Amino acid sequence: MYFIIHFTRWSSPQNYLLILLKEYLKKNLHDKVERRADRKINLLVVGLFFLVWSVNGFFIGGNTVKMFLLLSGFALIIATSFNFLKDIKFIKFVVFTLVMLLSFWFIAYIQDQYTLKTSIIVFDMICYLLLLCGYLMGRNIQRFGKLNNRVILLLSVLTILGVFMYVKFQSVLELSATQTNRAVIEEGDDNVINVIGIAYTNAIIFFVLYHILTTYKPRGWLRTTVFFSMIATFFLIFSTQSRGAIIYIILILLLDNFYRFTALKNIFKIILSVIFITFFTLALYIQVIDSFPVLGDKMEGALSRFASLQKLTDNVQADQSSYERTLLIQDFYSNIGSIIVFGQQKYTPYPHNQFLEIIMRWGIFFGLPVLIFSVLNFLKSLQILLKRITFSPLLNLIVLLFLFSFLQSMSSMSLEMNRILWLGLGFLAGLPRLVTLIKLKQTK
Repeated sequence: MYFIIHFTRWSSPQNYLLILLKEYLKKNLHDKVERRADRKINLLVVGLFFLVWSVNGFFIGGNTVKMFLLLSGFALIIATSFNFLKDIKFIKFVVFTLVMLLSFWFIAYIQDQYTLKTSIIVFDMICYLLLLCGYLMGRNIQRFGKLNNRVILLLSVLTILGVFMYVKFQSVLELSATQTNRAVIEEGDDNVINVIGIAYTNAIIFFVLYHILTTYKPRGWLRTTVFFSMIATFFLIFSTQSRGAIIYIILILLLDNFYRFTALKNIFKIILSVIFITFFTLALYIQVIDSFPVLGDKMEGALSRFASLQKLTDNVQADQSSYERTLLIQDFYSNIGSIIVFGQQKYTPYPHNQFLEIIMRWGIFFGLPVLIFSVLNFLKSLQILLKRITFSPLLNLIVLLFLFSFLQSMSSMSLEMNRILWLGLGFLAGLPRLVTLIKLKQTK
């Protein structure tokens, strides 16, 4: 009798409508949360893209367009990151990192280092804010959704446009591939376009497109557009003759697809894909060379630079760029006694190596914590990549970008210019522990 009364009470029309209303409100709230998460990832990725694509924007509208894109990208990253609630862990992170930054400036002052130049201090602040943005992104990793197709199309089209304008104005801008012009970054001066910066930023764009292709798996003409923009970007990177960027791209692609080599079927697919991409690239190269002969010279120069590495074992001066790096390392060890405590007196950027730069600028006392922090987060990113922790698209993207930025920092790019490195460091520091990430992966 109780069961009948209970059932009748809860199955009345009023209660049934109440249940429907609750389900509707619950679904509506869930949809709003998803839309908000998708909006965040769309704005964030566009911001990241503008932050680095601004270099290509230079070829479209000069330094004005470049600075507009740079500031717009930075503003979008700030807006999407600092919108989250700040907990006590974030406050502690802010205080600790701010104390370290002030200590670095103090060391630069007492050691009369060149890094106190106004432009470098501005870039230090930008990197510091990106570090904090990354931390907030990592702390709120599950609040980011998925990219929509309109954003994917926008990024692909802008990439192709940037590559086209770079090739078109190659001879006009006189971006020489000579040793003098390509090896030196102008002491943190963001008004100067150089081939190392072009290779770095377009490698970041390449991995954004690679992430879109492998994570979102667009179909039809959109997939073709993304693939074509990747090939065009790789062309551009190769034409800069930056061997480091090419080597690191290939290494990360191998690591990201390492699990595929465990199955014979996948190996066969990879071989076919490589053959197809090679023939497609060669066909595209032949067409482009006819219209832009200057690109052919760049490609030949790149091949000769790779070939010069083979001669390095027989003659240390066979490759001038590698030889100069060897001299910098020798100079570091020859003067390590005066550097080791509080950095090098009158230090001038930059020694082409993240580890050397950290010790030369801040010494072992203040530099070692940064070095350890950097290496631990690098190892964490490697584990995330190799363990295939893929519960969040944003996690996959930032890990790819950070790995490249970290590897690039081992052969070029001064610390204040390697902005994605600092964003990635903050992001990885803000993430939960690896055990928690694996559990989140299993629940998805």
